[in-house]
Amino acid sequence: MESWFRFHEILFDDHRLMLVQDTYPVLKTTAAGVWLDVYGDKRFVLNAARKRYACPTIEEALASYHARKARQIRILRQQLVRAEVAASLKGVGEVLLKKEGEDTMPTRKSSIDEQAEALIVELRKWSDKHLNHRANERVQMLVDQLVDEMLDKQRRAKE
Repeated sequence: MESWFRFHEILFDDHRLMLVQDTYPVLKTTAAGVWLDVYGDKRFVLNAARKRYACPTIEEALASYHARKARQIRILRQQLVRAEVAASLKGVGEVLLKKEGEDTMPTRKSSIDEQAEALIVELRKWSDKHLNHRANERVQMLVDQLVDEMLDKQRRAKE
């Protein structure tokens, strides 16, 4: 009988970790994937998926486990940096911005205008990456309006 595999770790009370291999029997094979018996529950796994719940070989399952742990490490590092930044804030309304590509604590921006410019840049990057074309155009239009309002405000302040 064909089986697919997945790895996970178990943490014991004495803080030891043990790597465990799960073996799931294949219930049915289709052109798109397989149905697995996961401890009495049926679970479908696509053959062509980039991230699969289980893999057809032990080697692939181990590589998948390491990829999951690497992603977990990246996420937790980002959360740690955010927590450190949050802990360093001194008062309500204070803003700290991280320079792109920098792993250390972010620098303090000296003025509201610099903070706004940095936030606009980040918003544009985010909308380019995460939104569909129509939503991205709407966000860009709103950002352009915000920039125009900021420039008008600066011109009026100088007059």
